[in-house]
Amino acid sequence: MEDLKKTAKGIDIVFNILSKICIAMLILFAVIALIGLIIGFDKLVDQNSLNIVAGGSGLMIDPGDLVFSVMELRTAVLMMCAGGAIIMAAAWYGTRLVRKILAPMKDGLPFSEGVSANLKKLGWYSIACGVLFNVLDLIGKGMLAKALIASSAAGPVSYSVQHNIDLTFILTAFVFFLCSYIIRYGEELQRLSDETV
Repeated sequence: MEDLKKTAKGIDIVFNILSKICIAMLILFAVIALIGLIIGFDKLVDQNSLNIVAGGSGLMIDPGDLVFSVMELRTAVLMMCAGGAIIMAAAWYGTRLVRKILAPMKDGLPFSEGVSANLKKLGWYSIACGVLFNVLDLIGKGMLAKALIASSAAGPVSYSVQHNIDLTFILTAFVFFLCSYIIRYGEELQRLSDETV
């Protein structure tokens, strides 16, 4: 039982640090967006220093091929900040859920009431994050393709958006739901044991 407590405390420390990093990144995205709105995104971002990568596809765009107007640059940076903020907020919520699951385990009570419910929430959270990531990736690739067509200095170009849906989040959710079922069974046994005593 002492090993469980030590492990849970160690993991909780890691997730506490991750939670603080998520909050710091959320603030950073807000500050970048605010500074850009105040002083202008064309002064905040040097267009020639941009490296544009489309999702996990490894597609690199040479900034010299793109000519952004100030409005397009503003929209692009605001969208990147908004996407980053959404991802960081989702990550912060996930760390919070994990810490709720670890809280009773730090006291050596892995079958405390509520652990299975939080594991189930983590499963649904995993599904929501997987869908969100795939949607944001698809939107980002579509916007990049549109920008390439609209602002290509090389004349007419052809493009296609290939989107590979990552379904590993479904497997992750299944594992969380399975763990929730097992822990719920343990919670019921613990409750019966406590009533017997």
